[in-house]
Amino acid sequence: MAAGLIKPDARFKYTVGCQIEEGKPAVRNVADRKVYVHVPMTKNGSAKVRLDGREDAVLGEGDGAFVTGVKAGDVLSVESVGEAEAEIVILDSN
Repeated sequence: MAAGLIKPDARFKYTVGCQIEEGKPAVRNVADRKVYVHVPMTKNGSAKVRLDGREDAVLGEGDGAFVTGVKAGDVLSVESVGEAEAEIVILDSN
């Protein structure tokens, strides 16, 4: 699990599986992980984020999305594209 505050036009990067040492993930299931990204309602709808630079993956406050098909060690980039600082919560399962 991770959480962060992202200023407008800034990025938050999360390493799937939270690698502790080079090449050694902290999780047992390395492949086909499922990551959930949530944007809580904190700025009256002014915060938005884009997942991994994809134009079709913009989340507003109160939205969430599952990112599938990732493996431990992959880096998920979340960019703040709204008018206000965005708060995000990332849940990494499996």
